[in-house]
Amino acid sequence: MSDKKMNRWSTYEPLAAILSGKQIADLVVTGHAHSRFGERVTHEKTNLEEVNLFVRKKLEDERIRLSDRNEPTMFIIDDDVEMVAEFELMEEKELQSGHSQYKMIVVTFLGRLSDNNEYTDLQS
Repeated sequence: MSDKKMNRWSTYEPLAAILSGKQIADLVVTGHAHSRFGERVTHEKTNLEEVNLFVRKKLEDERIRLSDRNEPTMFIIDDDVEMVAEFELMEEKELQSGHSQYKMIVVTFLGRLSDNNEYTDLQS
């Protein structure tokens, strides 16, 4: 993943959330995920801070869950937004505690399930 452009949003508040059994201590949104968020989720141009705040808030509120598709990198936010994320174990020097903590890397947003007519029909 070192060849892909990644944007980091500087936060001074530590992130402490658990997702898929992993303690998340840092959040990174790729440039690809940033552009797809505007195209497929909000349908308008957004800045990186908005995307990070969105994901961070959903993590803290425990509104992100693993998808039902048997894909360990596919997640659903609020039972609607499909997101692909990977996890990287943080190095010892980055850790604030002695526990294993992960950096969550948001790779892309696939879109809203509610925008898909087939999904909407199934829900009815």
